[in-house]
Amino acid sequence: MKGFMEMKNRTGILHNEHDEAISMACKKFDEIHSNNDEPKWLKYCMSLNIVKNERKNWVVKFLIFPKPILEYNQYWDWQDDGMPLLIQVDPKTNKESIVICGGEPIPPLVLFEAEIDINNNHVIVLKDTKLNELDGSKYEINRQ
Repeated sequence: MKGFMEMKNRTGILHNEHDEAISMACKKFDEIHSNNDEPKWLKYCMSLNIVKNERKNWVVKFLIFPKPILEYNQYWDWQDDGMPLLIQVDPKTNKESIVICGGEPIPPLVLFEAEIDINNNHVIVLKDTKLNELDGSKYEINRQ
């Protein structure tokens, strides 16, 4: 792919820097959380964000998204394709309508963040979270 330097990992398989940075961040995450403190639900909710910083190093973030807080007259209607629709009920008429925009998106929680220096094979942990203190019922399932 244009714009990515390819490199060989220890097994001799070609990877680009982007994939190598993700691999290194995941390995560091697994090292830190090797004591099995990762809740079972987490793998269904976690997303990745990866960008380069001003030092040209990759920054990998492990994210989870809080569930939106519904109003008293709102509920989720799950469609056959597995996608939810936010429904609002008029308290006077009991008429239901689809909510197109429920307001500003809630920012994700960064569980883990690492800066990856590919050239020096170095991982700097910028943020880590005590995973066993998280309540899985408060976070969205990743649908991507």
